[in-house]
Amino acid sequence: MPIYPKHKTIFAHIPKTGGSTVTTLLKNDWIFSYKKTLIDPRGERASTISQMKKIVEQDSDDYFSFVFVRNPWDRFVSAYHYVLQRRPEISEVACHKDFNSFVSAFSEHQDQMLGIRYFRPQWNYVCNENGENCADFIGRFEQFEEDLKFVVGKLGVKRKVIRNRKRSKRKDYRFYYDDFSYEVVRRAYSRDISNLGYSFDDGQVRNKSSSVSWLR
Repeated sequence: MPIYPKHKTIFAHIPKTGGSTVTTLLKNDWIFSYKKTLIDPRGERASTISQMKKIVEQDSDDYFSFVFVRNPWDRFVSAYHYVLQRRPEISEVACHKDFNSFVSAFSEHQDQMLGIRYFRPQWNYVCNENGENCADFIGRFEQFEEDLKFVVGKLGVKRKVIRNRKRSKRKDYRFYYDDFSYEVVRRAYSRDISNLGYSFDDGQVRNKSSSVSWLR
């Protein structure tokens, strides 16, 4: 994951949480010029806040570290459809005829499935080896505009942002669940659910229109 020394910023991009929008914002130096922001190449092999803080070592206290998270049931459905539509080479997911078939396979091969980056538990990106939260700020996909305004305020950025750049074509996540699939996700992501304070119904309500936000 990129480390942005000019902004003194560490951002752990958790897939399917709006991170592509955030990354696009950070990669462009809107504060001083329209040139690309310099990225610390040492962060390319890192994926968690803890790993990136170790890279910047003694300067870590000067860096603002943050992530965005999402309702696990909503993120699970989003990840499934994203792979079908954009990453069909991930055969462990794409080979299944429908969501219920995939959930059954996920239940049987949970450890393997959780190793696919789109399904990796979110808390893994946030905590260190002792299970402690390493992020200065945890934004929520469900209040993306509000929380992103806070982030860009910390950085001094004023910029229009179009969200949901990789919006998949599907129905609201609640439509896909029955008792079995609900329980599979609840067990697999129990730590995300408890530590991030999510329940099934508090995900974002999905509608057909796309939204554009202005960060001022």
